[in-house]
Amino acid sequence: MLLGSAAPVRALAALLFINGYYEFFNLAGAFLSSPWTMESFGGDPGKNASARKYVRRTVARGALVTGAGVAISGMWWPLIGTSIAAVDLWLTYNGALAKAEQSGSVGWESSSGQGWKGLTW
Repeated sequence: MLLGSAAPVRALAALLFINGYYEFFNLAGAFLSSPWTMESFGGDPGKNASARKYVRRTVARGALVTGAGVAISGMWWPLIGTSIAAVDLWLTYNGALAKAEQSGSVGWESSSGQGWKGLTW
């Protein structure tokens, strides 16, 4: 347990770090769909390019908002949290899009033929 004047500052730093991480994902949720969707449609070159554009825009928006948070708070914790989230997001979506490129998946149908279209009803 921290005592003295350092405890409130460290508590604030922890909240700024956590908020930087989670609010970045709120931003991503507002501007991107799920990695599963990107994996399903990313085999289409146009949709793949569009998805990558929105990933870049989301990272840029997060960086701008976090820069303001750093300027207002005078602490680097929001940037640290957001940076970790941005790398996580980039790797997740890039992996989903790369898998879609390899599989050629361009829609909801099952590439195995076992999806809804494979039913006889």
